[in-house]
Amino acid sequence: MKLGKLLALFAVVITLSGCGLNSTVVYNLNSSQTVVELGERNFEIIDRVQGEAEVSYILFFGGRKVQALNDAAMANLLEKANLKGSQALVNVTTERYNESYILYNVAKVIVSAHVVEFKD
Repeated sequence: MKLGKLLALFAVVITLSGCGLNSTVVYNLNSSQTVVELGERNFEIIDRVQGEAEVSYILFFGGRKVQALNDAAMANLLEKANLKGSQALVNVTTERYNESYILYNVAKVIVSAHVVEFKD
């Protein structure tokens, strides 16, 4: 009887412990296109900014859909960039992280970019 309870407890601990899968995917999903002819160096890289969004799922329920997560990360990036005048974002990159456990999943999206300012 004690051995059965001990084995059951051991099985629960193993099942709910740090077993999991992690994955990272990097995308360049910048769908906007701007054509600039640079005959001379008329721009300056001002900053590098990043925006994040994260969501947790329990039993695959809860949180945002993938596109909403991407949109939230991009909105966070634009808020931090605080673009003014002749500034623009370049080299926009999207990174997606997933941590999967048996009953619990965490998805995180990080969007990063460089802020450039064009000179007259």
